Amino acid sequence: MLNALFKPWRYVIGHSDLELRSFGPDGSVTHVTFTGVSAVKLKARYSPLTLDLAVGEEAREILDFSDPAGRSKRVLPVLMTPDLRDGFVACMAFEVKERSGPSGVDANGIPLGAEDLIFRYRKDG
Repeated sequence: MLNALFKPWRYVIGHSDLELRSFGPDGSVTHVTFTGVSAVKLKARYSPLTLDLAVGEEAREILDFSDPAGRSKRVLPVLMTPDLRDGFVACMAFEVKERSGPSGVDANGIPLGAEDLIFRYRKDG
C-alpha cells in the first residue's frame, strides 16, 4: 500500500505505458509505471493506492477483457485497490520509483534528484 494521493499522470497509447504520480510535501515524487498495458479502468484518484495481483474470478475477468483470445500468457491482472470495481490494469510489468529532492530537469534534460526503485514486478513466460 502506498499512503499518498495518486492520480493518473500520463498514458501513452503507442507505447502502452501508464503512469500514476503522487507529489509529496517535501518535493518528492512517487511514480507508478505500468508497461505493456492492454486494458485499464481507473478512478481519478487513489488515496491510498494498493496494488495487488488479481486471482480467481477477478483475474479471469480482467484477462478476458484485455485479451479475449488468450494469446498472451504474460499479462498481469493488477487491481488498483482490493476491489475490481475500483480499477485495474492489465499489463506486462509495473514498477514503483520515488524521486527525492528538487523536481524538474537540468539543462541537458536529466531529471534532478535521486531516484530509488521501490518495487518492480514482471511476469516471465
